[in-house]
Amino acid sequence: MMFVQALGSGAVGLAVDGGASYTLVFRVLAGGVAVILIVLVGLYADGRLPAGGRPAGAV
Repeated sequence: MMFVQALGSGAVGLAVDGGASYTLVFRVLAGGVAVILIVLVGLYADGRLPAGGRPAGAV
């Protein structure tokens, strides 16, 4: 988990070093999270996400 978190910090640092403001970087990241959330909610509403558990008849 620490490796994944370090990649996120590194990506933000690279973007800021490249000239982007922290506000812009975090707004873009928030937009990305919002898009992922909308896609997942849509998939859930359409019944395309697995429900988990064991299928009926499985031993």
